[in-house]
Amino acid sequence: EGTVAYSDYSNQRGTNFTSLTVGPFIEAQLSRYTHLFLSGGIKGYYTGANAPGSVALTSATPAQASHGDPTGFYANLSIAHRMNRRYNDHLDIGRSDEVEGLSGHVVSNFVHYNSAWQLNSRITLSTALFFEDVRVISASALNGTVASNFRRAGATLGTSVLISNHLNAAFGYSFIRKQASNALESYRQN
Repeated sequence: EGTVAYSDYSNQRGTNFTSLTVGPFIEAQLSRYTHLFLSGGIKGYYTGANAPGSVALTSATPAQASHGDPTGFYANLSIAHRMNRRYNDHLDIGRSDEVEGLSGHVVSNFVHYNSAWQLNSRITLSTALFFEDVRVISASALNGTVASNFRRAGATLGTSVLISNHLNAAFGYSFIRKQASNALESYRQN
């Protein structure tokens, strides 16, 4: 797999960048009910001096270290499993390495798990669990944020009810906990 993208921020002089992603992927049907997807590769961001990942300092932005044009790797292992006609689950384990105009350069390791249990033709119960370990290498000068690493974990329980062929009602509860290196950014949400 491979992508090339060019971003042009016409109102922000010097923030244009090109990103390049290259890497192999494997998709396999392990059994009649289990599907595997594995991908990985390298990412490169080629920028000017003011672009995300290579933040230049002006009087309007907070002091942040410059990290040059970042390169990194990504990886993802995804397993989808259908236990029977009523229950299926999905596990994602991976690492992402992103540079964006508003978030800066962020490296994230993650685990996500989702499951759905169809009780009958109208009612489905679902669960989701996740954990993320995020390292902010450089924040973005475009929105004035400061780099702060964090860990985030959460769970969701939900149900959906089919009212008609074109109408569905969903109800859910979520709990998220974030622990940041900057204590002011830590929170619990439910």
